[in-house]
Amino acid sequence: MVSSILWECRFIFKHYILLSPLVPGDDIIRLMFRKNYLNLSPRFSPQNRLACVFRKVAARAYTMQRRAGSGAPLCVLATGGLDSSLLASLLRPCEPRLFFARVLDRTTREYNAWSIRRCRFLARAMGLRFFSLPITQANYRRAYVSLRCRIPLLSRDKDIAAVDVFFRSIARRCQGSGIVVSGMGMNELCELSAGGISSYYRTKAAVELRVHRRLARAYGLFFWAPWLDADVVRLFSSLSLASRKNKKLLKEVIAASRLLPSSFLTQPSRHSTIPVSFYRGLEWNPQD
Repeated sequence: MVSSILWECRFIFKHYILLSPLVPGDDIIRLMFRKNYLNLSPRFSPQNRLACVFRKVAARAYTMQRRAGSGAPLCVLATGGLDSSLLASLLRPCEPRLFFARVLDRTTREYNAWSIRRCRFLARAMGLRFFSLPITQANYRRAYVSLRCRIPLLSRDKDIAAVDVFFRSIARRCQGSGIVVSGMGMNELCELSAGGISSYYRTKAAVELRVHRRLARAYGLFFWAPWLDADVVRLFSSLSLASRKNKKLLKEVIAASRLLPSSFLTQPSRHSTIPVSFYRGLEWNPQD
């Protein structure tokens, strides 16, 4: 059974103090979170520093939800994978809702079935609400036509139109307000070198964050990718590639903290893309 995260957040002198450490045996009873706290604690082990990041993500979610008001739920973009499931576990005290984008196409049936099964298992284990929102070809094509002149990135990343449809569906479920939480960026943080992480953060990640925030804002939502916060990126850049590879360190901390059932640590990674049939014939030619 998944144990709940025991933490208490107090806002003192504009800094967070988090109690009840995540890692059993951790002697850090109190840790003052400052802007550059990660650079001020070299004596902490990588496991403890990563556990501190987990605490900070939970604290930020709590603060963001309070500032947004009780009517703005946390909406985790769930896929059944490790990254989004970890966010759901960390945000569990805030009672987030899990949302999965179900692309309706015969080529995605197997992926949809696997993801929905894992998401439902996670939701039952943590007592959370789960929603599977459909993305049809007709809705996708309407969003694609609407966005292709305003977002040039759409020509290279066809998933953006699906994100627009997904955000619109989430806004309807949440009655026009909510904080959308995504596990975006964790794969790159674990697989790229320190220089590669820096380049990714300044280029591709920055562009994707702007686009996702713009799409969310159009429907009254706020988009947040915790793993792409500056201090989190800085921490992962300071860790050795060997410890980050295949999410080794991440899984060690999750297992020690009992944040997720063990099956999530051993399951294979799965990914899905938008079927070609969804956007065939819609590519925009500037000469048209």
